[in-house]
Amino acid sequence: MPLLWRGWRPNPIPVSASLSTVGTGRLDGILYQRVAAYVRSTLAFYGRTPPRIDPQLSHYFEMTLRLMNGLGVRPTLVLAPLQPWYLARIYGHGWEARHRLVLGYLRGLQRAYRFNIVDLSLLSSIGGSPNGFYDAVHMRPQTTRLVVRAVLRRLPHAFAPARALRT
Repeated sequence: MPLLWRGWRPNPIPVSASLSTVGTGRLDGILYQRVAAYVRSTLAFYGRTPPRIDPQLSHYFEMTLRLMNGLGVRPTLVLAPLQPWYLARIYGHGWEARHRLVLGYLRGLQRAYRFNIVDLSLLSSIGGSPNGFYDAVHMRPQTTRLVVRAVLRRLPHAFAPARALRT
């Protein structure tokens, strides 16, 4: 393993795949490099930034929800799957606290705004392949198709056209 991983210890978490169980037991070389870069960046960010909801960003997010609801649209927010090797390495270092914080924030907003939440953060929730990513977070088309199918199974009208928008 690269020097980056010296001293790393695995965390027992409910993630469907680890490096030793991905496909043939290895991630493709480019994907491994990209995911490793994301791990380094994420761990550095988590180390210097406590979990919190940014007030300015939440203001703009809530303005967007208000606008969409005012236009008669009920948006669907999807927490997309993360590459499982990446998630396994960041989970015990702040991801789980941030995930709980975001879900709590969104559920709280549902008292004031109409929107759906679909949490597909774990790749196992859609039955995808750990190699179905360009990097730690950006999905390849086959993984994106699985996400769309999963959303439609839970919310069959999620992508239905909104009623005529007011102009």
